[in-house]
Amino acid sequence: MALEYHRSYNYAESSEDKKGENEIRLTLQGILFNFIDRTTIQHRYRLEQRWIENGDRQRARYRVQVTIPIKSKSVQKGIFYINTSNEFMVDIGPDLGLSQNRLYVAPGYQFCNTRNLQIGYMFISKPGVNFSRLQFFITQKLKLYKE
Repeated sequence: MALEYHRSYNYAESSEDKKGENEIRLTLQGILFNFIDRTTIQHRYRLEQRWIENGDRQRARYRVQVTIPIKSKSVQKGIFYINTSNEFMVDIGPDLGLSQNRLYVAPGYQFCNTRNLQIGYMFISKPGVNFSRLQFFITQKLKLYKE
């Protein structure tokens, strides 16, 4: 379970038409993994209670993500990999309907067990609008336990 703060903007073409919105989310998440040879398949399920400036909403999300290491049997230190995913988001309250679909593909590099970099392309489809985004992710996992 996570409590998150987001500052989101609408997807207007013109910067003058962009409007910001504050959002607080309470998220419940479950993740399942499948391993086929050197390929990792991740299934992520999320339920979100969203408190937005113009009203409260609920959303369900499902993401399937496939990660394939290049020239290795697993993603580990010093390995390049390909990551691709598709995520469906469905508004479940107050109205029921498809919120958006996100298709993502990115090469990545694993610096160490806790840090990686991905540079990827995301195609986002929302009712009435489609657009693309170039994304840069640096992920640092915190190790708060002893093995």
